[in-house]
Amino acid sequence: ASDVYKRQLLLRAWSGLLGGGLLTARALSLLFWLVAATFTYRLALEWFGPFTAAGAVCLLSVNAFQVIASTEARMYMLLEAVGVASTWLLWRVSANRAPVAYWVAYGLSVAALAYVSYYAVFLLAGHAAWLVARGLRGHGRGLALAGAAALLGYLPWLPSLPGSVTSN
Repeated sequence: ASDVYKRQLLLRAWSGLLGGGLLTARALSLLFWLVAATFTYRLALEWFGPFTAAGAVCLLSVNAFQVIASTEARMYMLLEAVGVASTWLLWRVSANRAPVAYWVAYGLSVAALAYVSYYAVFLLAGHAAWLVARGLRGHGRGLALAGAAALLGYLPWLPSLPGSVTSN
């Protein structure tokens, strides 16, 4: 099984709900763009305030690559939506402003990133570097919960992982 197969499952489920066709397939990317824009706004709002958050979403809305990707029936917007959401979750938990359940949600978002694209490893490396730079003190339990959630979330795909990696 390949990475493409995982994305096709989501597209088939979406098409089953709303019917087939190119417009339906492209609407899924638009939905994920809206999720990405929402999490971009939330993250920028917490980091820089409302003016910068609005500006970030405006820039996201007019960027040519974003516009093209949000109208294609591909995984780019899903990857961005889950990536920004996982970054927001990590920010919330590392700042100790969120319940422990957010660590589990972060772990599940890591598993989702692994399902969507192997290129997510670069974002996760950035997350790890940021955590190390901030210091891991006091986050051991949360990191263990996130790791367990990520492993459990990705467990169904683990038997297919060697074949999937070598086929790409």
